[in-house]
Amino acid sequence: MKIRRLEERDLDTRVEWMNSPAIYESMHYEVPITIEKTIVWFRGNIGSKKRADLVLEDDGEIVAFCGITGIDPKSLKGEIYTFVNPFKKHKGIGTQAKSMMADYAFNVLKLNKLFSITNEDNIPSIKINEKLGFVNEGRLRKEYLTSEGVLMDRLYFGLLKEDWEKNQIV
Repeated sequence: MKIRRLEERDLDTRVEWMNSPAIYESMHYEVPITIEKTIVWFRGNIGSKKRADLVLEDDGEIVAFCGITGIDPKSLKGEIYTFVNPFKKHKGIGTQAKSMMADYAFNVLKLNKLFSITNEDNIPSIKINEKLGFVNEGRLRKEYLTSEGVLMDRLYFGLLKEDWEKNQIV
């Protein structure tokens, strides 16, 4: 598998996946996502130092979108995100993508900390975080209102560069 920067040619696939309930039910954005707004978003972020949006490919096929947002140059931290092809979930791609993103964040972007905020019921994401050495640093109580009108807790996971270097899984 290889990781590369998100390109405009990837946006149709990104929009299709983001409009899939298998993706948006565990992420926090309003649907539907449109290609027009996504192109504007993409072009507006070219050269941004506050985010890095990437693509994970396997034999030339996109298998995941991932990135780091909210990069803070003072604290050297950012929030990591990953979403896998909705038809290829539960095959280890999310773990591989998040692992490659951590390596990219610490070795290319020179960050010191990554964090991941995960819905309390997103067991696959929680397991990936724990497998990669992220530490549960807290519970954000009643942080997110679901489409069913239920306030849900979210979990805050953090990973320090020094911990990643000690326990690296690739």
